[in-house]
Amino acid sequence: MRCNVGRLSMAIPAVVATLACGRGEVQSETDWRREPQRAASEQARPLTHHHGSGTTLVDDTFPILAEPYEVSQDRAGRYFITDLLDKDVKVYDTAGRRVGSVGRAGVAAGEFVGLGSAQVYHDSVLALDPIRQTLSVFASDGRFVRSLMVPPPRVSAVRVVDDSLWLLVAATAAGPHLIRLLHPDGQVAASFFSRPDLSRTNSFVLQHLFLLADGSHDRVVVGLVGGDSVYVYSTRGVLLASGSADPVLPLRSYATLLEGNAGRPRHRDGSWYFDGARVLFKVVASREGVHAFVAPYDTQKGTDLAEGGTVLSFGIAGGSLRVTARMESDAGLLGRSAVGSLLYVGYADSTHRRYEVHSAAPISTMAERAGRAR
Repeated sequence: MRCNVGRLSMAIPAVVATLACGRGEVQSETDWRREPQRAASEQARPLTHHHGSGTTLVDDTFPILAEPYEVSQDRAGRYFITDLLDKDVKVYDTAGRRVGSVGRAGVAAGEFVGLGSAQVYHDSVLALDPIRQTLSVFASDGRFVRSLMVPPPRVSAVRVVDDSLWLLVAATAAGPHLIRLLHPDGQVAASFFSRPDLSRTNSFVLQHLFLLADGSHDRVVVGLVGGDSVYVYSTRGVLLASGSADPVLPLRSYATLLEGNAGRPRHRDGSWYFDGARVLFKVVASREGVHAFVAPYDTQKGTDLAEGGTVLSFGIAGGSLRVTARMESDAGLLGRSAVGSLLYVGYADSTHRRYEVHSAAPISTMAERAGRAR
């Protein structure tokens, strides 16, 4: 299903011409994913990956999966898929058969006026209602356990870093401390990624800003929909590295696209100034490193992440991000499992009526295997 412009980003994204690094001291040496300097051709080994047969999702008598936005997997192998349209989290067993749901649309405890994001948390599920600004924790069987009001400022997404840290993503991409790490008791552990400069950018760009982030294994990856860069921080807020989201086919920032359209927010055919542009839609942190998912933004028909795009894997070298592998995928990178595998959601067949989930090794590993096979 295609995500329309408003729903996909909760207020379409865009960005300033050059994305400077968020505040923080660049750490030149890190023991995480250190990579030697390589030639450009080696930094991004090209791959085309057709995932083939995955786990087909079967809803049986349950309401069908309408709009998958993100996916996670618990240690028992069950898939938890955030459905933005139905405002619930749909749960599937290891064979792909629907076994229940977490939450539902409504205003009572354990219900969502809006659902922004959800992810497996230890043996529970953590979900955000961005309208009411509440975090809800559910047991593994879907029972509502407790809720927590999000401390200001407003957030658009929550991610699970580990059993003791949650990551809050600001609802705006301009201002101070846009990323916060929160303990489950509500205490703030760290805050970083300040971008006050973006508040001075063109209003047509500013209204479309959308911040992306994920955290795992003591690292936080940050990106901007409509931007051209990716940033990696430690969980203490120290900037470890930054670099182009796709050095092979560099992304054009929304500010650059707006300038190229003579400052007009729409083309003559009525489409937005960033229609058709390749956009950073997801960032994922896993045990193996940092990953990004890029796809063309169709502002007229909507962008369907399940149709796939470009997946990139990064390592760190001397304070800079290095693309270790780059892959064209026929499914969208929408999350990670509890054990660190990357999770993709695509279509099971050409009718686009059924979805499949694919669990795969990081593409840097695929690239190494492909290199050995040559």
